[in-house]
This record gives sequence, C-alpha cells and structure tokens, in this order.
Amino acid sequence: MSGINDIEILLCGGLLGFLVWKEVRAARTRLWWRLIATVIAVAALAGMILPLSLRHRAKEVHRVLSGPFKAAEGIVRIEWRRRLYTGERLKIDGRWEGQPGSGPVKLILMGFGTAVDSVRTTGEFSLGVVPAQTGKAVYRLAAVSGQDTIEQEAIPVEVGHEPPMKILILAASPDFENVFLVNWLAKNGQQVAVRTAVSRDKYQTSYVNMKPRPLGWLTRALLDEFDVVIADEAVMELDGSVLRREVKEKGIGLIVRMDSVRIRKTLSGMEKVVYTALDTTYVRMMTGQSAGYATYWADLLRRAGRPVASGESWEWEPAEPRVGEEVRMTLQSGEAAPQGVMVQDGRVVSVYLAEDAVLPFVWHGRYWPEEAGWVRMNDSGWMYVWPRESWPALGRQDRFTKTDRVESEPVPKYWMYTAFLLSIFFLWVEKKFS
Repeated sequence: MSGINDIEILLCGGLLGFLVWKEVRAARTRLWWRLIATVIAVAALAGMILPLSLRHRAKEVHRVLSGPFKAAEGIVRIEWRRRLYTGERLKIDGRWEGQPGSGPVKLILMGFGTAVDSVRTTGEFSLGVVPAQTGKAVYRLAAVSGQDTIEQEAIPVEVGHEPPMKILILAASPDFENVFLVNWLAKNGQQVAVRTAVSRDKYQTSYVNMKPRPLGWLTRALLDEFDVVIADEAVMELDGSVLRREVKEKGIGLIVRMDSVRIRKTLSGMEKVVYTALDTTYVRMMTGQSAGYATYWADLLRRAGRPVASGESWEWEPAEPRVGEEVRMTLQSGEAAPQGVMVQDGRVVSVYLAEDAVLPFVWHGRYWPEEAGWVRMNDSGWMYVWPRESWPALGRQDRFTKTDRVESEPVPKYWMYTAFLLSIFFLWVEKKFS
C-alpha cells in the first residue's frame, strides 16, 4: 500500500481506539461481534477517505535469440532413431529455417555416395531410407540452394539384428513362402523350427540354429519353448484352440497366414495376434526388393514377439555431442557399481558414474569427447561425436527475458463502501433489538 502518511494512520487509529473503548465500556451481550463490525467500519471509512493504492511488480518480456547460432540459416531441429533393427526404416524429421524470403531449400539424404531421398522445404521436413547394411553407418544430410551447399551434416545410425527369438512355423503344405522366410530368419540369427504337413498326421520337420525336438503334437510344454508361432489358415482349423489358449495365457505371439475376411470372423479382439493376407512376399526377394521384404517380416515379428529384457542402456545430452563440449551421460544398469568406459580409436577414457538419488539402477556421469567419430560405451552401445563446427543452427530457439517493474494502481472504492454500509447496518440492528 502507498499514499498514506503517519498523521492519517494516527487519526484512524485514534478513532478506532475510541470506538472500541466505548463498546467495551457498554459491555453488551454480543461484544465480540460488535468489535469486529466496528473495526471493519473504521477500516472501510479510512479506505473511502484516504488515497489508497496497491503496488505490484509488472514483468516486461523481451524476445531474444539464443543458442549456438551463427549462420543466417540452417537446420534448427533434427531427430532420428540412432539404433535400428534389420528392415526398419531410418526416418529423419526436422525443421529448416532460412532467411526471410529466401524460398525453399532442397534437402538431400545421401548414403555411400548416392542420394537415397530428397525433399524441398521452407520449414518442416521428413526424409528416410531402409538401410541395406548392418553395423555402423554414417549417412549425409545436405542442404542445397541452387548450386550452393549451405549445410552438410553426418547422420550416424547403427543397424543390428533383432534380439534372437525362437520361432515355430506350422505349414499345411510345402510352399516357397516358407522356404524364403526360413532362409531370411536364419540369415538374421533367429532360431527356427518348421513343421510341414505332407499327409494326414505325417509331418516333415527341419530346424535352424536350434536342437531338434518332437513337433507332431502341439502341447503347452512345447509351445512354451517358442516366442512366436507362424501358422497357416488350415493349421488354425486343427490346432487353433491350443494356439489361442497359449496366446491368451502365456503371451506367445501368433502370426496367421490367412485371408482378411476369415480373420475378422475368427480372431477379433485377441491379443498378440498378427495376421498377414500376403502369401507371396517371397516375390519381393526374387525381384530384388530385399529391403521391403525385410521391413515387412521384421515388423510382423516385432509386433507379435514376446518382450525381450534389455541389458544396460545409455542416454546422453545433448543428443548431438560435439568435440570439446560436455556430454551428460545416463546409464541404466542392474549392476551394483557399474563403470563408465569410453573407447575411441583404441583410446580408453574412464567416466566416473554417480548413483541417482532416487533410482538405484540409474547412474550419471560427464564426458568430454576429444575427437569426432564413433565412441564405444562399455561394450554395450555406440555414440557418435560431431566436429565442433557441426550443426551451427541446431538448438536455435526463442528465449524470453523478463524485467521487473514496480507499478501502482488505486484500490477499488466500491469494496470500501460495501463493507462500511454492511458493518454500520449490523451495529444499528444489534443496538435496536438488544
């Protein structure tokens, strides 16, 4: 509050004291209620007469540009998955920000010296490709305007095989689809058992990357050994009840090769069941579309398979670490006291890890990379480090600064009038009927 001097405070205080003394001397039955009403009346009267104002802090907001942004234009946001499984698509999403009126820019994704995707944009963009190789790879993302390359950055990705699964294939008859599928699964390190009907109650069996076992009768004990079952429609007619029970009770994955009309009638609402109405996907392999074939079957197996328990996992910030900059590392591990070991080009750097204050399986550390390139982390993952001048526009964002400013505004008088009238009315009524 402001606008009141000491004399005015003394006058109001004297008036209040006199009225309170008068009420106490009268010693009425509802003394406390009359005292409260008297205080309110005097305060409201002071508020009507005296120039009261309320001081508060007003914040002035200023919009400024922050981040390591030196170039006039560039990629200001970028994201993609750093680890993929065979057949998964590398999908790159981001945002380009150019100079006012500069028009669209062409973004080109290059892999092994060849353009694999491109797009023209003035803002948001999305690019992608299905990597044909496994292991570590570095793609290139270039921004081209006319004949000029404005920006060119590395897009590292690590492609690995799916975690090994035990897969049981139940075929009603021999066909090329299963032949190609078994070969692809074996190439990707999966464990496969195949049971193919050759006549009534007679089967041909084969095994890849696993020991032979009896497959003639589908029992709970047998199905518990597998993560996914791939079955033909005709097999479901004979053994469907057993397979459905395992899906519901044990969480085994089921991929059914059957027509979509039958699926809507038979498998509606079931869990962990994936279907495919395509029984000639091997044609893709024969026509050189191996990436599309891998993507299709990898996606089906990933949807149907049991969850696989993961070991230790790393996260780091910033997501695009650069040479000489601090990288905040986070490790999730079941070990009691894990060590942080970074290896780059044969050079080993130890990172001290401190246990999280809340989660006992989470550990934090700091790392300062000295060179660009791949860094191995505890033999359990890879991190890519960019040169210091990379991503000049990345992280550019609008930041707001606030400046405090003291302002005064008058207190509304209608509250004072209302409080004064109510308190005086109460005192009059109480005196009249007491």
